[in-house]
Amino acid sequence: MSFIRLENEVKTFNPLRSLIVVLCTVAITYLLAFTVVEQGGETLDIWSCLPAVFMVVYVFATKRVMEALFLAALMGAILCHPDENVVLLLSNTTTDVMMDEDTGWLIVVCGLMGSLICLIEKAGGAFAFGEWAAKRAKSRKSSLMWTWLLGVAIFIDDYLNSLPIGSCIKRLTDKYGVSREMLSYVTSSTAAPLCVLIPISTWAVFAGRVMVQNGWGEEGSEIATFARTIPFNFYGWIAAILVVCVI
Repeated sequence: MSFIRLENEVKTFNPLRSLIVVLCTVAITYLLAFTVVEQGGETLDIWSCLPAVFMVVYVFATKRVMEALFLAALMGAILCHPDENVVLLLSNTTTDVMMDEDTGWLIVVCGLMGSLICLIEKAGGAFAFGEWAAKRAKSRKSSLMWTWLLGVAIFIDDYLNSLPIGSCIKRLTDKYGVSREMLSYVTSSTAAPLCVLIPISTWAVFAGRVMVQNGWGEEGSEIATFARTIPFNFYGWIAAILVVCVI
């Protein structure tokens, strides 16, 4: 899905329009940085929300995700350091992030997952699973329930959950007129919530490590520390149950 979205952005790319948007964004952000935003403090207060709000609005207005992410990062860099060379700042920050061990691991894992899903699709696995599910799902509601059940079964990682389910089940849901937005909601709201409720997922390892690093658990007890938070993960419980209610 990400590759298709990126291809669509490339096809609809308008250099002149993008240049005008970048120039306007830079000019307005510098104007805000020097006239409205108070510098010198430890935080930007409410202005720290501006890049995120801009990104969400820009994505919904233009459907250009990568462009929105770049502009939001540019806006954040200018707001934080308006007196510095923003090009050099972005370059150094990007280099530091890409050299981070965790980021490198994430890129490798996501890349391998994408390759695996592509292999499944090319080999006919997605089509075969769709045919298998089609024999059991006889309505719009049951096709979405099978999507949810499959999401519950694949709980190891939210990426590994969303990618194969979206590829395998879309033929079935298309047959019963389920919108891609609805399929995305069911898939996404099953993937991450289930991963944060089961202590043998990649989320458990990540969250447990973060808690231990912040002094909320002992070294070597990452999974146990995470497991103690599961009853209080209200978002995960509500989101997972709400999917069934919506279906």
